[in-house]
Amino acid sequence: MYGGKMIVNVIINGNEERVIFDTGAQISAFSKEFCSLNSLPLSDSVKVADSNNQSHYYRRTQIESLITPDQKIKFKNLIPIVMEETSMIKCFDVCGIIGSDLISGLICIIDSQTKTITLATSETQYQESYRFSHQFQEKSYMPVFELYVNNNYIKTLFDTGSDGFVALKNEDYRMLDQNSAIDNKEIGYGFSSIGLSGVALQSNILRTKIKDLRIGVAKFRDITVETENLPYTLMGTKVLEYGKVVIDYPRRIFYFIPYTNEAVVIPSKSREFYLTVSEGVLKVSTVWGDMSNVISPGDRVTHINGEPVKDYDFCESITIGIAELKGDDIKKLLIETKSGKIIELDYK
Repeated sequence: MYGGKMIVNVIINGNEERVIFDTGAQISAFSKEFCSLNSLPLSDSVKVADSNNQSHYYRRTQIESLITPDQKIKFKNLIPIVMEETSMIKCFDVCGIIGSDLISGLICIIDSQTKTITLATSETQYQESYRFSHQFQEKSYMPVFELYVNNNYIKTLFDTGSDGFVALKNEDYRMLDQNSAIDNKEIGYGFSSIGLSGVALQSNILRTKIKDLRIGVAKFRDITVETENLPYTLMGTKVLEYGKVVIDYPRRIFYFIPYTNEAVVIPSKSREFYLTVSEGVLKVSTVWGDMSNVISPGDRVTHINGEPVKDYDFCESITIGIAELKGDDIKKLLIETKSGKIIELDYK
C-alpha cells in the first residue's frame, strides 16, 4: 500500500515492473512512455470511461507476456490501452495499471493482514460460507455488488484504485435523500479525485454521514461520505482494513469476510476545507458550508503555525502527505485570498 494504492511487481516481457492493481479499471493501461521505451506497437483507438466518469479515446498496444513474481500464472498477448503519463503514473512510480479485464477468468483473494494478492484458477469454487457472498449486479465482469445503506441497496463497485472507504455516486445520494435516508447534509465546492485522465473538474460536492452501512453480515456505523461524478458508488481500499475480499470472477461472486463480528465505527474528520499542492504551492482545494463565504478554491496558504510555507512536491503530498500538516493537533494557517486578504484559520 502506497498513498492508498495497491502496488505490485510483475514481470512484463521479461522485465520486473511496478504496476497499480486496480479492480475498478475496466481495462488495463500502460503509459505512453513505457510503451515507447519498450518499443511496444500502437494500434487502433478505443473509447474508455475513467473513475471520474470522463470518457476519452485511447490507443491500444500489445504485451507479449505478463507473469506473476512467483512465475505460476502467465498472461499472453495482452491488449491494454495506452495513456499519457498522468500524475497517478508519475507519483506512484509505476508503468501502468492492471485492471479487472486481466484477471476476469480467475479467483482473486486480497488479504491486507498478510499484504498479499492471491490469484487462483477457477476449476474449484472458493470454499467460503455463502453468508459472505454477493452476486455481481451487472452483466460485465466488473465486481459490482449491492451495498446496504440506511435501509436502501446501492450498486457498488469494489475499486482498489480508490483510496477511501466509500465514495457516493451523485445519483445514489439523491436517491437516499429522496427516501429520507440521510441527514447532516453539507455542500462543498472544489476538486475531487484523480482518474485515468487526470484530476477531476471543479464541481459541487455533497457530504453526509451514513449511520448504517452493511456488506452482508459486516456492519459499519457513522461513516462520513462525499459525492463524486462516478459511474458507480465506490468501495475503496480502506475496507481492506476490516476484512478479506475474494472475487470469484468466473462465478460472478464477491465475498467480504470481516475480521470482527462487531459493528465498526469508521473514524473520519469532516474538515471545513481541504488543501492540495499546485505548481509547488499549497492551496485550498475544496470548501464546505459557510466557509465558502471566507475562502475559496485556489486561495494560497502562506504560513503554518507562524512559519512561512515552503515549496511542496505534488507527488509527495498525495503519497506520503505533507509533514507540517500531520498529527492530530490543531494547525494555525494563514491563507491569502484572491483579493489579497489574509485569513487565519484552524486546520484540524
